[in-house]
Amino acid sequence: MTQRPSNGPVAVLFDIGNVLIDWNPQILFEELIPDDAERKHFHEVVCPREWWIQHDAGASFEEIAAPVCERFPDSHDLIWAWHERYAELIPEAIDGSVRLLQELKDRKVQIHALTNYPADKFRIARGLYPFLALFDDIVVSGEVRMTKPDPAIFALALGRMQTSAPNVLFIDDHEPNIDAAKALGFVTHHFTNPAALREDLIQHDLL
Repeated sequence: MTQRPSNGPVAVLFDIGNVLIDWNPQILFEELIPDDAERKHFHEVVCPREWWIQHDAGASFEEIAAPVCERFPDSHDLIWAWHERYAELIPEAIDGSVRLLQELKDRKVQIHALTNYPADKFRIARGLYPFLALFDDIVVSGEVRMTKPDPAIFALALGRMQTSAPNVLFIDDHEPNIDAAKALGFVTHHFTNPAALREDLIQHDLL
């Protein structure tokens, strides 16, 4: 239950990818596909964002890989690299954001996360990044089989936080998710860098 009295948000709901952990497939695939045009085709045609979202939504990697491998058999090993070399897609923490997370925890601010993430891949992330244990709770799309920006997953997060949208500052790097949260009444921060996030947290008297 939200405890801290305030005229603004009293709890924080973080996205994780590209807010706290660098999600960067380019590093791996620049190694695997040196040619720029071939790599662009792979990301836009063979394995576009819409393909990976199925995994975020709860489909197993085997389920999403099978039809693509059938359609693009020459790309079989590249497609499976998303799964077999996943740790290389999340190469580092965004240290400034992690420091802010710890500061919020130290101030006893309620901190939750709402992330589009395959369930099995999130287990890898937990092993690599112990700071994820700082959260009071994390809603993982692959576990609940819903993804942002579906209003239902925001409602689920609020239910688990035991509060209402105007009490929550929602932080995300993906504009459609920010737009959805605004429509539901959340206070929002479109993440670009830790310094700007710090300023917003201070403005809302969360730091």
